[in-house]
Amino acid sequence: MKMKTPTYVARLEGPAERVRQSHHDAIVELQTLPASQMIVVGDFVVPNGGQVVVSHKLGRAPRLVLFSPPRVQFGTPGLVAGGILVDLPGPDIDRSKSIRILAAGYGCAVTVTVTVL
Repeated sequence: MKMKTPTYVARLEGPAERVRQSHHDAIVELQTLPASQMIVVGDFVVPNGGQVVVSHKLGRAPRLVLFSPPRVQFGTPGLVAGGILVDLPGPDIDRSKSIRILAAGYGCAVTVTVTVL
């Protein structure tokens, strides 16, 4: 998603114009930071001990893959608090198009929100 450039219209004078210009400059600066290019890919159910391939639209390999805390349906049997979620690269995955998520040690399937940068 490309961010819109703030519209610049100089109509004010004095201190009000300096404040408006300061805000304009800050917005432009924030839009150049890497976090402004972060994409929330969506929610995915990952089986315990299983893998899920997730497609993203970055057009390049992600610099960072973030997961939300894992979620399960209330009352799910077999849930264990100590599990891990990892981004599992490999030669069979084209990282410019997709990533692979591995969940292990939870005792049941978990739902996570995936974000890439």
